[in-house]
Amino acid sequence: MSPKNRDANRSGSGQNGKNAQGPGKQPAPSLALAASPSSANGLVVTLTAVASDARTPTLSSSEQQAVDDLFSTMKQTLTTLGNTFDALGKQTVTVASISPRVAAARELQRTGEQLRERQRRQEARVEELKKALSTNVKDQQELLNKKADELVAEFVGKEVPSRVEKELTALISIDIKQQLTDYKRRILEVKVNLHNSEARRKNALLLGLSPGTEPLTPLLPPLAADKMKLPEHPALFPKTVGSLFQLNTVQLSALLKEYRIEECTEVEAASPLSPSVATREENLNRLMSFIGVGLFIPPLSATTENSPSGLKSPVVTRRHAWPSL
Repeated sequence: MSPKNRDANRSGSGQNGKNAQGPGKQPAPSLALAASPSSANGLVVTLTAVASDARTPTLSSSEQQAVDDLFSTMKQTLTTLGNTFDALGKQTVTVASISPRVAAARELQRTGEQLRERQRRQEARVEELKKALSTNVKDQQELLNKKADELVAEFVGKEVPSRVEKELTALISIDIKQQLTDYKRRILEVKVNLHNSEARRKNALLLGLSPGTEPLTPLLPPLAADKMKLPEHPALFPKTVGSLFQLNTVQLSALLKEYRIEECTEVEAASPLSPSVATREENLNRLMSFIGVGLFIPPLSATTENSPSGLKSPVVTRRHAWPSL
């Protein structure tokens, strides 16, 4: 109920009370209860005094007091209802204005839960990545350490000898260097001599095998002037005694030069062989004498190197002692 309606009801009620308490000269107006809609609280209840031309009976004082009490109680009830409707209207407006806020708060709460869930998943993913990266880092570290050790070893293997040589060059005099080189060369020469002596001993003991199948032990050629390592035996060196007798003049000449044996170029005129065959037989005897084979080929028949029997020595006799080298 609006304040204006309440004031109107109060004034009407008071006037009625005065008329009721009068000497009864005028008739008491009749009362009517009306309800009308209101924009504030939806419903307004008004108490309206309606004048009646009909005459009403005169009321006693006690009856008039009861009527006044009834009106007073009704006024209080209507006032309470009006206040209640006003409060309900305000609460309706408040609830209508708060509803979007509540929806926004719920949306914010749901969004916050989603963010917290996503954060938990991200943290779990980060922990997995940390573990994977930790394992990968350890593997890469071991691999890099191994690679670094290899690089250091390779660098040291290249740099240390050269630096040591430079330092020795700066500290050691030229005479000492030459002496050192001579000592190294002598040691190599001793090794070559030992090898050749053992090879000659084995070649001198070739007995009991079928003629021509006896294996020969190759000898090493002398050291070259510009090399400081053990030489290898010549590729033309015969593997058996039979292949030794099959060497031609060119092969014999190459072997004699590699072993630094003086090559025979002329033979005495009294020889019954042709000059080329006699030269070959002489060079073959010199090579056999050098490698320790205890055989000797005497020139008895006159043949030529180009004939079918030119590379076959006619007579082979065993020496009873090693020839002089």
